[in-house]
Amino acid sequence: MPRTVGRPAAGGEGHSSADSAEDVARIERERWHSDHAPVFTAKLESQQGDRATLDLQFVSPFSLQRLDRIELAIVSSDDLQRTAQLAGSRPQEELDAQAWGPYRFAAGADGVDTNGQTVRPFGLPVGRAARSP
Repeated sequence: MPRTVGRPAAGGEGHSSADSAEDVARIERERWHSDHAPVFTAKLESQQGDRATLDLQFVSPFSLQRLDRIELAIVSSDDLQRTAQLAGSRPQEELDAQAWGPYRFAAGADGVDTNGQTVRPFGLPVGRAARSP
């Protein structure tokens, strides 16, 4: 006599089929999402002095064809809390807005903010690169 291995069906076979269909649908949603997640390559090339060029390429998947909005920001990579400690220090808002690190977007780059942390959002077709000084 054949044996069935698995969880017992609480509401009969219909309940087990519904659970299976739900599991399959969830797996397919996760697979679709994974297959359509954008893949980028980024390269930072040193230039003269303290300058560098960021080369960002939207590599795949080709099914996306284009991303309409890409946002880039330079964020601190350390866990230091920078707070105004002395009387007469810069306001906390200025400290928070400062790009703490060796690089920031250069003034005059496409839509760079006053602190050099972000550039204006942009679109990019798959297989194309965007460069930022």
